[in-house]
Amino acid sequence: MNFQDISYLKSGNARQRGLYRALIRSKVLEKLKGFEATLVSTICIGIDTDTSDVDIICSFVDSGGFRGEISRWFGSCDAFQWGQSTSSESAVVATFECAGFVFEVYGDTIPVRDQNAYRHLNIMSNLLAMADEKLRADVRALKS
Repeated sequence: MNFQDISYLKSGNARQRGLYRALIRSKVLEKLKGFEATLVSTICIGIDTDTSDVDIICSFVDSGGFRGEISRWFGSCDAFQWGQSTSSESAVVATFECAGFVFEVYGDTIPVRDQNAYRHLNIMSNLLAMADEKLRADVRALKS
């Protein structure tokens, strides 16, 4: 699946359709396009829980420039805050609420397709495609 094209969300479950509308309205991915923004949330593959956030990963060359753009675009959003990732010294994380969803934007110098979140989403997507609905329900139950 091409997770950089969010059109699959339009025909998904209710939460996926809601996320699609929120992403289009807020233009979050459009604003982050220059950072290779890719949606990697569990919402994408239908194993989210009620408390799942919207995970977006990005790649940057200059963390200062990335931070500046994130602050400019989303700094006025509710609950905006910066965090630091423990998975990489160069990574930064911004969280905020927008269009009815909590977003977590992770940026790193590592290309998006080489980041663990991208790899994990693809592996989970492939596993779920080979399994029945029971696996999806079991994963959601374990996450809850």
